[in-house]
Amino acid sequence: MLLRQFYTGIPRELEDAVKMDGGGRWTIYSRVALPLSLPPLITALLLEFIGRWNDFFGPLLYLHEERLYPFALGLTSFTSQYGATPWPLVMAASTVETLPLLLIYFFAQTFMVKDLAVHALTRSERR
Repeated sequence: MLLRQFYTGIPRELEDAVKMDGGGRWTIYSRVALPLSLPPLITALLLEFIGRWNDFFGPLLYLHEERLYPFALGLTSFTSQYGATPWPLVMAASTVETLPLLLIYFFAQTFMVKDLAVHALTRSERR
């Protein structure tokens, strides 16, 4: 939905300009749409990665070996192994689990801000 909204917001005049210069559909896509859609693509990729990283029930249903568990499921099985929950170890493991998400977010933040700015501009121009 994010990409669809972005592609419908690309002005028709850009496509017409490429057609007048002799470009076809592939040229429109590769020279206009794809470079413009880099921020929404990275945003969609980031949101999908975060969703898969934090997925709990999918791996719980499909995986039967503990060595294949993703981090969220492994952390839950780690806490249930002991009678009393070792909170310092749980907090350390939770910190290690969130570090990759934070690093990816900080590196991709500029693309997300560009994506939001582009959507804000296209919405204000439509009014």
